[in-house]
Amino acid sequence: MKIVFGASSDKGKIKIRNEDHFSIIPPSFAGQPYIFAVSDGVGGRKGGQLASVKAIQKVGGFISRNSITKDNINEIAYTAIEQANDYLISSGKTNKDLEGMGTTLVLCILVDDMINFFSIGDSRGYIVDDKDTLHQVTIDHTWTNELVRNGSLTEKKAMIHPHRHRLIRAIGVFDVVKPDYFSIALDRVKWVILCTDGLTEHVTNNQILNITQRGISPQEMADYMVKLSLRRGGTDNVTVVVARLNQAF
Repeated sequence: MKIVFGASSDKGKIKIRNEDHFSIIPPSFAGQPYIFAVSDGVGGRKGGQLASVKAIQKVGGFISRNSITKDNINEIAYTAIEQANDYLISSGKTNKDLEGMGTTLVLCILVDDMINFFSIGDSRGYIVDDKDTLHQVTIDHTWTNELVRNGSLTEKKAMIHPHRHRLIRAIGVFDVVKPDYFSIALDRVKWVILCTDGLTEHVTNNQILNITQRGISPQEMADYMVKLSLRRGGTDNVTVVVARLNQAF
């Protein structure tokens, strides 16, 4: 199956540096997975830019060095994320300027007939199915989202809450890292979209879906989403990865 992809990233209009990072690793030969990842250095912490880069490098490197299948994907991905977590914590202990650095991560691995998502933080993974319906696959690991999930806060109030970006999970911040795992059959998926919260702060899910229906390439889609976020405020770094699964729809 052929996969076409694109990616775009911008520091936004307010931040002085881009602490987002993305990686796309196509297979080198038949049988290897496609790997897509997006990370967002934890705001307000030292070394956020370094954390987002190193986490993806460590995770992508470990996965690429191992023979991954749908039977061992959990073990390999979890080990990769644990190693990235340990690396960031260790770096902070040896360099006080980096102490407490952290990052979100949304990782998507396409192997065999499955799409596998692993996520920590509030960077998101979406799919668009064969019915042209957008689904947010990942769950935001934020303080406000936990309140919404337990019924203490409405979704409408959570969207404007001053602490809506406060994370309860991140790589490099806690000794134990607990990524979520979601697996979806590949044969009913048209699009895969990964993004940081710089996009979803300004662009709604319905608007993301509408962009996938414009008949443009994945690269044009990623560029358009980033530019739309900037036009609507650009209050944060924004990064988007888009993959089109070219199947007979």
